[in-house]
Amino acid sequence: MQRIAHGSTSPPDPPQDEAAFAPALGAAAAPAPASIPLTFLFPDLAADDKFLIPQTDNTPEHLSSLGAAMRDDDDPKFNSGIPSIYTYFAQFLNHDIAFTNVLKPDDVTDSMMLNNPHLVPWTIKDIQEKVKNKRASLLELDSVYGLMPNGQFPRRDENPEKLAIGKVSLSVLFPRPPGKSGDDHHDLMRTLPSKEKPKEDRTALIPDPRNDSHLIISQLHVAFLRAHNALVDKHNYSYDEAKRELTNRYHWLVYHDFLKTFVPEETIDKVMTDPIYEPGLGLPLEFTAGAFRFGHSMVRRGYYLNDNYPGQTLVGLFTLIVLSNGFNQPTAGVGYKQLPEHRIIQWRKFLAGGNNAARALRPQMVEPLFELLNEIDRPVPPETRLSVQDLKRGYMLRLPTGQAIAERLKIIPLTAAEIRAVATDAQFDLLTKSGFLSQTPLWFYILAEAAHFNSQPGPGQGRDQLGPVGGRIVAEVLIGLLKNNPHSFLNTGWKPPGKFFLSDFLDLAGVLEPDNQ
Repeated sequence: MQRIAHGSTSPPDPPQDEAAFAPALGAAAAPAPASIPLTFLFPDLAADDKFLIPQTDNTPEHLSSLGAAMRDDDDPKFNSGIPSIYTYFAQFLNHDIAFTNVLKPDDVTDSMMLNNPHLVPWTIKDIQEKVKNKRASLLELDSVYGLMPNGQFPRRDENPEKLAIGKVSLSVLFPRPPGKSGDDHHDLMRTLPSKEKPKEDRTALIPDPRNDSHLIISQLHVAFLRAHNALVDKHNYSYDEAKRELTNRYHWLVYHDFLKTFVPEETIDKVMTDPIYEPGLGLPLEFTAGAFRFGHSMVRRGYYLNDNYPGQTLVGLFTLIVLSNGFNQPTAGVGYKQLPEHRIIQWRKFLAGGNNAARALRPQMVEPLFELLNEIDRPVPPETRLSVQDLKRGYMLRLPTGQAIAERLKIIPLTAAEIRAVATDAQFDLLTKSGFLSQTPLWFYILAEAAHFNSQPGPGQGRDQLGPVGGRIVAEVLIGLLKNNPHSFLNTGWKPPGKFFLSDFLDLAGVLEPDNQ
C-alpha cells in the first residue's frame, strides 16, 4: 500500500536516476548539513515519571487496546467545516519540519520496539542519543529544496533555475480531468518500474520520499514544484530568488491560513505576546509526537478525487496502487511509468465548497489507517494501526500527559465527565481500567479536548479548532519557528501581492481548475 508507512521512522535511501539531474549550477554534490535536534517543550515534566502515563506491566497492552478502540466508520455526521486540503497541508508541513530517525543496530528492523510487551519509556539520555531529526532547516521547505539522498539538488539540467517535474503517462481508460489539458507536467520525477526491487519501483526523485506515499500528498508536492517554476517564468527569477519568494508565501500560508484555521485567535495572541518555546533549543517532541498528529483524525475513508473517480477509497490512493493501474494491491513493475493522466487531482474538490470535508477533530480514526501495508502488500511491522503507533511512540518518548501540560499552562484540565462525553464506551472503559482517565496520553487528550471544546455552546461552537492545550502547543512551535527565522515576514514585514490563501497558492501553481469544474 505504501512505500513508507505513515508515521514510520526514516527509510533506507532510495536509488536515484542521476542522469535526470544535474548539480546546482555545476556545483559538486554537497554533504548533508547538520540536522535540527529534538527536545522537550517541558523538559522537567518529561524527566519525572509522575507526569507521564501510568507505567505498569500492562501499559503496552492498554495502549494497544486503546488504539484499537479508536477505529471508526466515516459517518457524514462527523464531517467538519474544514476542507480536506488542510488535512494534507498539515501532513506536508509536518514532513517539512520533522523527519525522525531512530538510531539502531543494523540487524534491528523495529527501531522503537513497539511490539515489545515489556515496553517502557526510554530515558532522557537514550532519547537524546537515539532520536534525531533529519531535517536540516525548519519551515524552509527543506522537503522541497533539500539535498537528494545522493547529495544532488532536485533541478533539471536544461534549466537549473527550475525544479524538476515529471510528465504524466497518457491513458485510454478515462479522459484527463477538466481544466488539466495542454500541460503534461503533473507528476514527480521517478525511477523506472522494477519487478525485481519493489522498494525501488518508480521511486519519486524528491528530497523527502514520504511526500510520495499517497496521491494527495504527492500532488501537493507537485504544486510546490510548479509554483517555484511559475515564479521563475512570471518574474524571471533566479533559482534562489524563486525559492525565497515561495518560502515567503509558504510562511504566510502557515500563519495566516493554516494556523488561524486550527487555533483560536486568543491563543495565537497569547503566544505572540508571551511565548514559552525557545526555538534555538530544538524541536519539541510534545509537538512532533503529540499535538501535531491531530490531522490523523481528519483523514477520510474516501475522497472525490476527480470526475473520473468521484468515490476513490483511501486505500486506492496509495501511490503504488495508483501506478499499478488501480489494482487493489501494489504490483511491482506493472502499470504506468508515471502518474496516469486520468488520476490528476481536481483541487477544487478539496477546497471550500468542494466535495471533500475533513473529518471532525475527535479521538477516532477511519478504518483504513488501522491496516497499513508496505509495497508488497504485507502488514507493516510491528503495529499496523496508526493510532497504536502514535500512542506507543508517545509513551516511549516520555510525552507528559495532557493533564500535566494543562496544569503547567494554567489551563483547567478536562474532567472525567468531559472525556466521557467525547469518548466511546469502549474507550472510556479502557481509560478507566488503565488509569489513563486522569493521566491521559497527550495525543488522545488533544483529540478529546478538541472534540469537547468544539461541542460547547457559545462563539466557538462548531469552529472545528484545537482546544487550549493542543492549540497552544501547535501555535508555540509554528510561531516560534517563524519568529526565529530572520527571513520570515514576522521579521521582515514582507507581504504577498494581494490576498494569499491555499486556493491562491494552487492557482499560482497552475493546478487549480476553473471554479465550475
